[in-house]
Amino acid sequence: MKTREQRIGITLRRRRMAHNLSIADVEAKWQIPAETIRSIEGGNIDHQFVVVSAYASALDVELLTLFTDPQREFHDAVTELRISNSKKK
Repeated sequence: MKTREQRIGITLRRRRMAHNLSIADVEAKWQIPAETIRSIEGGNIDHQFVVVSAYASALDVELLTLFTDPQREFHDAVTELRISNSKKK
């Protein structure tokens, strides 16, 4: 049976390959060292990240929201509201 870390690594590898990206492509585009990518895809993921992910999941919090800038969210909401109001006029 695979560990959670291994399942995450396998999922990320499959997604990368589904996007036809090599490890070198990812390294160049996002400045993530190839060694780090191989390690993550091999299931060597920082334990703290896995714990934070599980904790967020337990609280029904999408992990992505933890990395989102609240000021950016506010700005986007205000912009959307302004556009919506201008269309009503």
